[in-house]
Amino acid sequence: MKPIKLLILSDCHLEAQPQPNAPSSVSNIAFEKVVQNIKQCCSHPSSQAAFDLIIGLGDICQHGDLQSYLYFKTQIEMLQPADYVVLPGNHDISATMVKVFDKKSVQSMQVASFGTLQLIMLNSQWPNKEAGRLSPDLMQTLKQQLSEQQCLSTLIFLHHPVLNLDTPWMDKIALTNAQAFLDLCVQFPHVKAIVHGHAHQDRELSYQHLAIHSIPSTAYQYKPHCEDVEIDSGGPAYAIITSDEQQQIRRQTVYVD
Repeated sequence: MKPIKLLILSDCHLEAQPQPNAPSSVSNIAFEKVVQNIKQCCSHPSSQAAFDLIIGLGDICQHGDLQSYLYFKTQIEMLQPADYVVLPGNHDISATMVKVFDKKSVQSMQVASFGTLQLIMLNSQWPNKEAGRLSPDLMQTLKQQLSEQQCLSTLIFLHHPVLNLDTPWMDKIALTNAQAFLDLCVQFPHVKAIVHGHAHQDRELSYQHLAIHSIPSTAYQYKPHCEDVEIDSGGPAYAIITSDEQQQIRRQTVYVD
């Protein structure tokens, strides 16, 4: 299998600008820096293959407005001619997302395959809640998909954290049925890793044979191990996940000044 390269963007929290000359929000400025950094890295002579897929891990914008989704789409489509997938987070408005992206963006599950590598994208949004959940129907659909495709190494993506991050306020708004989800995943050795956003933290944990990747925000990071919300000193960031010919999964986090 040829190497696979994924670009992961999470928690952009873009905001609409009501007037053409209005100053951009902190999140918008940070996102613009991230996009410029990606463009520069991709154009560098030493850059490896282009991205096979771009994944937006949710909380694309702060208030679910149409203008922010259109801006995100325009920027992503300028990066390179790659396919992209967008997942909803707790700040996103599904009814608005489908006006900009295709209806797959709010489906309970999306699947993409690259040779013997399978990517499963789950919608963990719980309407009108900050925390997330996977519906019983989705859990059953996921179990069936994993059972039928045991020959494919699998990465699973969703917005909400699935493990305690030792950050009390964040742990209260994680995936509410995380244990049931993890119990399902560990039944299948071909599930290699789970990738999530929401936490605005760059963390790599594990649960039995699973690697758990927490992807930082393109806007700002939250300080871990805090009782209440505190902004960390780390700048905006994005992640690149690669799978080599031996199906070894690696993640690189890129911070942007």
